[in-house]
Amino acid sequence: MSRPEVRDAIVNALEEHPGGIGGVLQNLEKAGLGKEVRSWISSGPNQKIDPKALQDALGGTVGKVAAKMGVSTEEAAGTIGSILPQIVDRLTPGGKAPAGGLGGLGPMLKSLKDKLH
Repeated sequence: MSRPEVRDAIVNALEEHPGGIGGVLQNLEKAGLGKEVRSWISSGPNQKIDPKALQDALGGTVGKVAAKMGVSTEEAAGTIGSILPQIVDRLTPGGKAPAGGLGGLGPMLKSLKDKLH
């Protein structure tokens, strides 16, 4: 798969996750990865996320990306872990979540997706 196809597969999976991208980030926070998520939202450097922890927190979503990409769930988790911080960073310019909280990122993700095409 080409880089745009991988990105699209990930963005589509984030949109389809229960609660959208806000739900993804909330699941990560509930799984003890809040420090990493907050680093993606803040204006500082983005912290890496452990692919195994990501897979544990987002199992079904990782599985969908793996199936779409034709790779193992471990490889998909690694790819999501490298792209997700960049997406969240772009959705939270100035280091702030939208006024509606993390749930407000859904419409912003759609807008970002449209700009990437």
